[in-house]
Amino acid sequence: MTRDHRRMVAELAPSRMRSTFTAREFARLAADVTDDEIRDAAAKAPTQTPGARVRAAAALIASRRGMVLPPEKPEDDDVIDPYGRSWQTYELSATQLTPALNEVIRVLTTVA
Repeated sequence: MTRDHRRMVAELAPSRMRSTFTAREFARLAADVTDDEIRDAAAKAPTQTPGARVRAAAALIASRRGMVLPPEKPEDDDVIDPYGRSWQTYELSATQLTPALNEVIRVLTTVA
């Protein structure tokens, strides 16, 4: 959900850094990729298993790092953690997460 979470994954499994995103970072990068590009990448996966197709799509999206403008503020790639906080914070978290998950859903349904 946050850049700190992504960093922790990279520390535990450095080889996964390229395929690790925050939800909002994934959405920001995926917005630069068309459905046709996603389908083409998935079709070129080494095998046509669902996992291979998803990995191919994730690699395509990761390739947009450095090509897509970063957010104005780095924390705009994070989803605020509402745990133990006010109801308004839960609502803010949902407003940050929902559009990002819609983009994740778009990518996953495109490779299916």
